Amino acid sequence: MTIKNPLTGASTTQEGLLDTGYDGLILLPWSTYMELGLRKCELPRNLWSVGVSVTGEEFPLRTAHVEVEIDAVRRLALAETYHDNALRLIGRGFIESHVTILDGPKKLLRVKVEERQPKLRTLAGEEARRMRDKRHSRLSGLK
Repeated sequence: MTIKNPLTGASTTQEGLLDTGYDGLILLPWSTYMELGLRKCELPRNLWSVGVSVTGEEFPLRTAHVEVEIDAVRRLALAETYHDNALRLIGRGFIESHVTILDGPKKLLRVKVEERQPKLRTLAGEEARRMRDKRHSRLSGLK
């Protein structure tokens, strides 16, 4: 997947793991979030989600606008991270709005492009409200 800062154009292409237990869109490593300068694209702190560790500890999930490209699907989305995170995850929030194909032997997630679907979609309406209202993400084992 390619992650791009929509303000500066800084980008990186790296593999991401599909995690259906993560209900967000994209979870980035702390180092990637900082290297891309995503603090400049952050939502106000009162709109950040809260992660919960296995031990019940709560921690803020910094949230920023990014441009994500997987296969031929490119869209504006929200990426999250927390201090010292090393995981790069693609969550249910990203795949639920696309036709996805899991290619087990190749260990790949493919996103099918619909012919009528515009190549760049924006996070809008119901999806934005869902992300804003989501205060507690259950991120088992992330901390």
